Amino acid sequence: MKKFLVVFFLFASIFIYFTQYASAELSYLYEYDRSGNLVNKFGATASDEEVIFHVQVGPDDNVYYSKIDSTMPWPNTVGQVMRYTPIGEFQGLINTGDLWHPNTFDFDSNGDLYISGLNKGGEGVISKYSSSGNYLFSFGQMK
Repeated sequence: MKKFLVVFFLFASIFIYFTQYASAELSYLYEYDRSGNLVNKFGATASDEEVIFHVQVGPDDNVYYSKIDSTMPWPNTVGQVMRYTPIGEFQGLINTGDLWHPNTFDFDSNGDLYISGLNKGGEGVISKYSSSGNYLFSFGQMK
């Protein structure tokens, strides 16, 4: 049984993504306070093939993370940015459309979201989404 552990430190919380491969257990994103107390867990998935790349608390205090489901062969892999409330309630996802591999993201002062990743042609691009999650535009094409 293989284990995968990624740790993210954000503000007053520590987020730990833990996946246990080759098991029927669910995978979660765990939130701990700085004292090591479990605060919350959310984002349950039974897929061994989902990979989380980036976790961030947005200006709206929601928790965002980018992930891909690698069960689909490239270039059909689906990438998404998930959004959860601070108490772990699912608020929706931003389907990254042409970005099959959303690596990282950040917010501007208006709460708009910029996601960097690779498009289906393997080129690096940045896509902008409104604070409500609507796609606005993409720019840049680096190989």
